[in-house]
Amino acid sequence: GFRPELGRCVQCEGVLPETENVWSPLAGGVICAGCRRAPDQVGVPLSVRALKSMRFLLVSDFLSAARLRIDDALATELERSLRGFLHVVIDRDVQAARLIDQIRHLPNPGGKALPRLSNPGPGSTSSTPAPGGPAARSGKALPRLKGVCRWSQ
Repeated sequence: GFRPELGRCVQCEGVLPETENVWSPLAGGVICAGCRRAPDQVGVPLSVRALKSMRFLLVSDFLSAARLRIDDALATELERSLRGFLHVVIDRDVQAARLIDQIRHLPNPGGKALPRLSNPGPGSTSSTPAPGGPAARSGKALPRLKGVCRWSQ
């Protein structure tokens, strides 16, 4: 698949130190602080918080992920990093700003919506869980994001 490497450096395969590393979508994940000094390495700085958040989100179910506290700076860093990765994987720009805004406005345990980025979309409604997915196993309904996929409009 297209899972980014978040546990080891994609260059030297060493364990990533708990320091600012480099996010390199072209390389397929994170480049350690030592390897980032190489002149041929292209990427953007990736904070320890962002790396830990990505790791957590990659292995979490929807309800656990919704409890993650993400401030504006971290949200911006995660969005920039993940959009870059998606752009490399699908080889074109991702037109998902509406989806991201809808996800940001889902209720969270703190009771307030996350900040809006751009292009507001229609609101969400509840739906039943997808058959066989994590929500189906938990028995909880997931919100449906209208106007994003042709089958949900």
